[in-house]
Amino acid sequence: MLASWITCDNKKIGLLGQTRYCYNQHWKRLIKMLPTGEVHQNEVKDLLEKWNKDIQKKRRRNKVVLTVEKLKELTKTITLYLSKIITKPLDQGLRKINCVNKQYTNLKDIPRIDKFLNTIGYQLSSDVFWLLPIVASDEEKNNPPNVTVNLTKIDYAQLFQQAAVSENKSSHQKQYDFLLCFYVILKHLFDDTLPPDLQRVVVGDAPEDKQDNQTTGKKESVFASSTLKNENETPNEREREEKKESKEKEGKLEPKKKNRNNFKK
Repeated sequence: MLASWITCDNKKIGLLGQTRYCYNQHWKRLIKMLPTGEVHQNEVKDLLEKWNKDIQKKRRRNKVVLTVEKLKELTKTITLYLSKIITKPLDQGLRKINCVNKQYTNLKDIPRIDKFLNTIGYQLSSDVFWLLPIVASDEEKNNPPNVTVNLTKIDYAQLFQQAAVSENKSSHQKQYDFLLCFYVILKHLFDDTLPPDLQRVVVGDAPEDKQDNQTTGKKESVFASSTLKNENETPNEREREEKKESKEKEGKLEPKKKNRNNFKK
């Protein structure tokens, strides 16, 4: 199931679970923030999973086709396509990808690249071009907003907050929000550390992390107090206690008997 505006028919390496990813540690959370349905989000996530899985895998003539560095380079190509559309969303020429272009030929090293393009809204209009349709109304085409997005100064909090609200938005606005959010995700996909303002948007207050820290703090406090207790003992007292315990284990020293006289009436 695709988003409503899609009309087509069809670092450091972080450790998550048992799978090693070349993406930033929050990439799955970022996918969940895409302004689209859960099914569509999962389709995007599964494709990125496939990309990661194919790294260093021998495919063509028993040779490695995809490396981390190459995937980074090809992802930049995709973000370049998206950036052109975002800056001029009603320019039909910028929405075309030439299939015989060298850039697109290189993209074929990414597994399921055709399905990926289809998932984000592109249609194969002929044997030569992939096309991302303009879904704007005639009114939106005739009266476009006189606003130019500066991709180097994006307010991430405002972007994802506004994109999450779909009420009273046209198909063109929804498509634009999705492409801009996805551009941000791809741009920072391989970051060792996300930009601080984007990090705050993704993680937020992270209450589950705070709870873990509180639990850890309690354990550390208990450990610290028991250590302090041991350190307060003098060396002679500690040595005598250790010898006593050793003799009791060997049976050479009988444990102290309780004084029964204390219990006599």
